[in-house]
Amino acid sequence: MILTTANTAIVLDSTADFPAAPERFTNMRVVPLYVRFGEESYRDYVELGPDEFYDRLRTVSELPTTSQPTPQDFLAVYEELSGYDRILSLHIASNLSGTYASAGLAAQELGGDRVRLLDSRTASAAIAMLALAIQRRLERSTTDEEVEALVERYAGETGLLFTVDTLEFLAKGGRIGRARALAGQLNHAYSWAQAEFYASWLSALMRDPGRAGTFASSAIVACEEGGFDFYGGLAQVIHGWASSGSDPAAAIAEVSRGIEQVRAPEADICLSCFLPWLAEVHLLVGNVDEGLAAMREAHELAEETFYAAERWRLEGDIRAAIDPSGASACYARSLETARLQGSLAFELRTTLSMCNINLCGARELRPLLERMRGTYEDHDVSDAREILSLVS
Repeated sequence: MILTTANTAIVLDSTADFPAAPERFTNMRVVPLYVRFGEESYRDYVELGPDEFYDRLRTVSELPTTSQPTPQDFLAVYEELSGYDRILSLHIASNLSGTYASAGLAAQELGGDRVRLLDSRTASAAIAMLALAIQRRLERSTTDEEVEALVERYAGETGLLFTVDTLEFLAKGGRIGRARALAGQLNHAYSWAQAEFYASWLSALMRDPGRAGTFASSAIVACEEGGFDFYGGLAQVIHGWASSGSDPAAAIAEVSRGIEQVRAPEADICLSCFLPWLAEVHLLVGNVDEGLAAMREAHELAEETFYAAERWRLEGDIRAAIDPSGASACYARSLETARLQGSLAFELRTTLSMCNINLCGARELRPLLERMRGTYEDHDVSDAREILSLVS
């Protein structure tokens, strides 16, 4: 059976943190879990949004609990999708929640084989990213076997990295021990390779090529030893960028190899964040056309939004090499995105790019630095201070 967006629906649960899925894609649905504060029960994202949840969390003495959707909740959604020949029901890891089992009971009650259950083996945004990857396959036609292979590879080669603002609620919920156990898993080769890669990417985002290169080298070695091609390819991208100052031609070759190593169908959503590094290295040696081609592909593949400001800034930098006036629209989109996201770091970086071609100056930089007082002194902040020192 050939699966397409016309004959195949995707059903998620609310742990995917993708409430806009049905609005963006007519073949997607989200079944909410239940959040309970004492005796009060709310449907996640439907009757209780994130802002309201955290507002209540700060004031209650007893922590809330959650429960999976009932089989009837799933069955109602499956029946609503009667116009589709196949339903791909993708859910939070079965070892983390009873949601997957509940969906399975609903599928049994529905009968037949229209519903295919998919255990994401992950949580939160990682489920949403997998759903988007599946949607891309449906848009160009796929099969059940290809979708299952995608889910398997995704589970084996991707991970979810998160931080918490406070340990207060982990302590209240008795999960500090679990958090420590999770940290201890970094002795595992795959976890170590991931940690080294993410450290390299974070250093690169902070414009620190020295630390980025060191962490990326370690990640590459760990990935080669463990056979983790996906993260190994991404680490090559960062390592190539980090070494571009000393040997741009070799850097372009290394970044390109890394891109090709992860250019599998299920990895294309990641490329929207990593093709810009290739574009930046091309810009370093004056390869404007190649840089713009990389940015075009990055924009086309983009499903995430957190890196959008940086994509538009970099395209502005490349266009500025041809005609500074042509960069203005890109910088404007970058600033708009950064401000909507509340990202002072990306707003500062775009403002610095604009200063480099005299589209702005100290008047725009000074209030930005004031708002960033007390933040980490990275390379962008140092550059901004140097510019202000020259005009003061």
